[in-house]
Amino acid sequence: MKKVLLLSSGIDSHCAEYLSKPDVRVYFDTGQDLCKQEIKSIKTQEYGDKVIIDDRFKLNDQVLSNDILPMRNAFFALAGAFYGDQMILVSTAGDTTNDKDQPFVQYMNDLFHHMFSNKSKNPDVSLDGARLTIPYRRFTKTQLVGEYLKHGGSTEALLKTRSCYSDDEGECGKCRSCIRKFVALKLNGQETEWNEDPMKHIEEAYDYAVKNNRKGEIDDLAKLIIMTSLVNVPTLAALLNDINL
Repeated sequence: MKKVLLLSSGIDSHCAEYLSKPDVRVYFDTGQDLCKQEIKSIKTQEYGDKVIIDDRFKLNDQVLSNDILPMRNAFFALAGAFYGDQMILVSTAGDTTNDKDQPFVQYMNDLFHHMFSNKSKNPDVSLDGARLTIPYRRFTKTQLVGEYLKHGGSTEALLKTRSCYSDDEGECGKCRSCIRKFVALKLNGQETEWNEDPMKHIEEAYDYAVKNNRKGEIDDLAKLIIMTSLVNVPTLAALLNDINL
């Protein structure tokens, strides 16, 4: 069995790389402007020269106004089978896109089972065929960072990751991806630099998470708000109730 990590430059992906010890690391360059900064970030990591940069998908014209690239992980999972037979997709509690959840994994594995039943017309993989896994789905982003640090992961390497939706130098500190990274680092006692202070956007991020039922994210944001004493007593009571403390 050959493990293939579907890599990004983000903090979740970096933690997964350290914890899963993949045989192959592949980053799919979709042609988005942010890919240039992500590849630059990946190259700063110790494993940077071991990453395959695959640019077969040019999908920049399909990105939605909310920065979501539809079906992104379906493309990546299918192409990942060219490199090995166990694809690791990094998904955490709070992710709400339909190409990161358990039903998606089941549908993809059903497709793999169907496709790989004809060995002569598919990549050379194990007798069981290819399969997709989401081994970190049970963790929030904060918990995943905690696991990484608990098992000896480098803080310096962690802070080199890039999770920003913008293509600017540095990370903007205000997009949803930056906010989630900031919260995960802050709750694990880590600090890094941002183009704008993420704390300015925390309450807005909390409202968004509640509106979109991002459960793990709600818990982490509530803990940070409580920890930093950003709220008054009635709101504090409501937040405590939200996270069942």
